[in-house]
Amino acid sequence: MDELPRVRQQLVDPPFVPDHNQVAEGEPKIVEVEMVIQKGRQVIDDEGTEIHALTFNGSVPGPLIVRHEDDYVELTLENPSGNRLRHNIDFHASTGALGGGALTQVRPGEKVVLRWKATRPGTFIHHRAPGGSMTPYHVVSGMNGAVMVLPRAGLEDRDGSAIRYDKAYYIGEQDYYVPRDANGNFTRDGAAGIADR
Repeated sequence: MDELPRVRQQLVDPPFVPDHNQVAEGEPKIVEVEMVIQKGRQVIDDEGTEIHALTFNGSVPGPLIVRHEDDYVELTLENPSGNRLRHNIDFHASTGALGGGALTQVRPGEKVVLRWKATRPGTFIHHRAPGGSMTPYHVVSGMNGAVMVLPRAGLEDRDGSAIRYDKAYYIGEQDYYVPRDANGNFTRDGAAGIADR
């Protein structure tokens, strides 16, 4: 591992995709990425409806990581001291230890580093995984994103011909459940009390 080259991937807010090569250059690499757990109010429509969002890097969905098969992803996950709960992240592109979720339990004011190998191409979700009913609660509150693992030789069509793209965009569907008052108006989401217990 010490001999592998290291590169840093700067994550960006959706719908944008981080800079990446469509075909892997050279041998596998250790790719360093950073995510910060952020909570706050976000407007979700043109009428000003707000939710209390739980996020990775402040966006819903969280950022997309783009790597090649056989690269290693080395994530630094930060939980700022202003948060009150321990958090983690589960990568469906990673195997073992709940996709890293069991190894990334990070308390407020701490950081944790997880390294895992991208062993198969595809697009995979990542999300907060506290267990029980709190896992879907955190996912629908915004703590989700994706990892795209490209084949080392790049994408191919069903006939084996290379596929190249000029631009790529990343869009994730998110459902919100915001209560209405007696007049049918959306209320301010009161979920923050549940999330911050």
